[in-house]
Amino acid sequence: MRRAAGGHTKRTNLVQCLDPDDDTDAAARIANAVDWFSTRNLPPVFRITPLVGPQLRAALNRQGWRTINASYQFAMVLGPRTGDPHGQTFAVRDPVYLTI
Repeated sequence: MRRAAGGHTKRTNLVQCLDPDDDTDAAARIANAVDWFSTRNLPPVFRITPLVGPQLRAALNRQGWRTINASYQFAMVLGPRTGDPHGQTFAVRDPVYLTI
């Protein structure tokens, strides 16, 4: 998954893997992601979590990518929706979410 938000934060300007079994052609996919970020004048950033497959991790290491910050993930069960009545919840692979 790739997201870009005008360069405001690495949390929204990054590549994040959501399926550790989906890491085929890692070098080509890294190159594609770098091109995608370059066209948006953003530095490419890959978030490394337990959802990163071994081939992607190895390809990033072979290419000399370096760690710049630790990334932490927190999870909790969501209760009834409160707060912004106009807020929306999307499945990770929902095409609407991926184009926002």
